[in-house]
Amino acid sequence: ILIPHCIQNHNCKLKVTNDIDNCRKCGICKISDLQQLKEKYNTKIFVATGGTLARKIIVDNKPKAVIAVACERDLTSGVREVNKIPVLGIFNSRPNGPCIDTNIKINEVEDAINFFTCK
Repeated sequence: ILIPHCIQNHNCKLKVTNDIDNCRKCGICKISDLQQLKEKYNTKIFVATGGTLARKIIVDNKPKAVIAVACERDLTSGVREVNKIPVLGIFNSRPNGPCIDTNIKINEVEDAINFFTCK
């Protein structure tokens, strides 16, 4: 699962860009919910600060599939750049404008995990 850094509340002092497990699960943003999905489904979650890092994460980790969360523009361009790997995209909402305190529907992420893991 690949998520943008703007999902994390911008006032948080514990940055999760290097490790999502840095989150203290305060519940202000959706990072703690994503941690629960990570544990429940034994999946990997990466936080990208931009398209270049997102591509590097995919190249370095060689996933069998990607669940990508991003705004419309970034998600559309990112999906086009991924070859030979299935990608499910989930749009984040931007109640505070672009790139700050964005939001996601956790049930959509869980549905995407189930899409790839259910046989």
